[in-house]
Amino acid sequence: MMFFCLPRAAAAALFIFLHRCLLFPAPVLSLNQTAALVPAVIVFGDSIVDPGNNNVMRTIVKSNFPPYGKDFIGHSPTGRFCNGKIPTDFIASTLGVKELLPAYLGTTLGPEDLLTGVSFASSGSGFDPLTPTIMSVLSLPDQLELFKEYKKKVIGIAGKKGTNNIISASLYVVCAGSDDIANNYFLPASLRQHSYDFSSYAKFLVHKASGFVEDLVSLGARRVAVVGIPPIGCVPSQRTLGGGIMRSCASGHNQIAQLYNSGLKEELQRLKTKHQGTKLVYVDIYTVLLDMMLHPNAYVLLHRTIHQLSSIRRSCPVEEAAAGDETMGLRTKMVSHSAPALFTSLLLLLLLQLFGRAHGYSSNRTTGPMVPAVIAFGDSIIDPGNNDVLLTSIRCDFPPYGQDFIDHQATGRFSNGLIPTDLIASGLGVKELLPPYLGVDLSPEDILTGVSFASGATGFDPLTPEIVSVFSMTDELKLFAEYKEKLNAIAGEARGAEIVSKALYVVCAGTDDIANTYYATPFRRPHYDIHSYVDLLIAGASDFIKQLHGMGARKIGFVGLPPIGCVPSQRTVGGGILRKCEETRNQAAQLYNSKIEQEIQRLSGEFGDGTKLVYIDIYDILLDLIRRPGYYGFKVSTKGCCGTGTIEVTLLCNSKTATVCSDVTEYVFWDSYHPTEKAYKIIVGSIFDNYIQFLL
Repeated sequence: MMFFCLPRAAAAALFIFLHRCLLFPAPVLSLNQTAALVPAVIVFGDSIVDPGNNNVMRTIVKSNFPPYGKDFIGHSPTGRFCNGKIPTDFIASTLGVKELLPAYLGTTLGPEDLLTGVSFASSGSGFDPLTPTIMSVLSLPDQLELFKEYKKKVIGIAGKKGTNNIISASLYVVCAGSDDIANNYFLPASLRQHSYDFSSYAKFLVHKASGFVEDLVSLGARRVAVVGIPPIGCVPSQRTLGGGIMRSCASGHNQIAQLYNSGLKEELQRLKTKHQGTKLVYVDIYTVLLDMMLHPNAYVLLHRTIHQLSSIRRSCPVEEAAAGDETMGLRTKMVSHSAPALFTSLLLLLLLQLFGRAHGYSSNRTTGPMVPAVIAFGDSIIDPGNNDVLLTSIRCDFPPYGQDFIDHQATGRFSNGLIPTDLIASGLGVKELLPPYLGVDLSPEDILTGVSFASGATGFDPLTPEIVSVFSMTDELKLFAEYKEKLNAIAGEARGAEIVSKALYVVCAGTDDIANTYYATPFRRPHYDIHSYVDLLIAGASDFIKQLHGMGARKIGFVGLPPIGCVPSQRTVGGGILRKCEETRNQAAQLYNSKIEQEIQRLSGEFGDGTKLVYIDIYDILLDLIRRPGYYGFKVSTKGCCGTGTIEVTLLCNSKTATVCSDVTEYVFWDSYHPTEKAYKIIVGSIFDNYIQFLL
């Protein structure tokens, strides 16, 4: 029987995926350099992460014979489906846990081996219960049973409390699904094809994967990375079996893989919401591996290897397990020198998503903060209280704002708790809260690590802040210039300039221009149609970015507009008796987003000095929260929690005249304009997943 050998290719894809996502060098961690970042690494899955569990099983799916392991320690075939180390070895080593992650079965494990983690993975396994039966290997439930047995052994060594600490703090890697498609669904006379089409089989696998993650969480796991399925239709063996005489990519295989990956990513997002405090990360290897195959010249390090893979259709008529692994030998030699740095990038991404969002990194942690400071400009979405010192009605330094903040304190943040820039600063390990520049006593450490200059209700149209008496974006830049002087006084000019150039800048404005200035006042519409008004905003935004760049900023995340017409106040104002989304406002937001994204691309090319300028799309994620609240654990998305929720904002949401919902976690919106802390966490999670890494 043919055995699917893609996992070795997936290892290379993981290297490249993280190398491209994290654009900064990282130090290589090892046991003799620093304490371990996690107590243990624990692994479940198939051959990409099986270090030899299949050696003790009656199955043909094993690799404990030469030439496997020819580049391993002592040139020993250990059961790893590779010529050398496999990904989980590099992960354990780079995290400072240990040099090799051993198999749970078939090896003599000492107390230290058990305390620092093992792999339960079994080559040929999958989420479909039929897959391991066909291959006579361990199923995923079997692997969980071994994990339960493992926990008992650890209790015998570390005691119950120590074991609970190890289990909850460890990194878990789950990698399976490829064999379900290649070695089950597409087998000749497959039983599954009679019962499932592509879509339903992908959903079946997602359901099984979700159940496995749920079971793992119930057993104490809190930091779980789940690897997606690669483009398996394009690997040599599947080209031979399903690609026809021209050995093209087997499209059916890839279709199921894509359907599964899309469903898995959504399901993990749902589970993250369901299991608050549990960190779940989807690792995409499909995109990068396919890109490597289609554009080999873009990957200099692996160029010769990928060329070999893409041209192997001419050299190898049939690929079986051993033959498939031999084709990967050259690749492993070629990446050996760069593997530590690339796997370190993988781990930094996992750490950023698995650990950083809950508590954030602190300066005494091994990795340190990802940037020296976070500096913010914009409107009420990221104003932590600058408007408190202004003579304006656009403020919220009174209850019930801040009811879920530290000490239930109303700080001027337009939410029930934390706002996005707090979550970003914490997630990047800078500090727990990003303070306002005005109205608080800032310590030298506050100055060194960044502040927010944002002013609620401002915008890129100069008229917008004037109408409501708040700071303009130009005013915010003037405050930034003053801040730089204070920074230089504390750190010195050289260090101050370094902080300014390496800080992460967040710019978030424009919503009030459209919702309030253009549609709610008579000042602009007689002179501008929506297209020309958006052009006015784009010009203002572009000028702001240029000035910020001229003042030293080099890492700028520019946030687009949300679906303005779907926030509660705009439904009330323009959505008719049924309070539907007001689509003209949404169309205006989409027009703005399209144009500002193009302008950001243009400016990125114009700067040409290493500046990283990234457009951050929040339109789709917030719209999905609004349209499918139940999917994310909400019940209400058309009204705010504070007041009747239809028109209240700022002064109209208060502790004297307004009512507050009994459970804010059920609401997408806090007042009629601003999301709740829970919604912000989901939105910022999407920002981390899709954008932050490109700025670091």
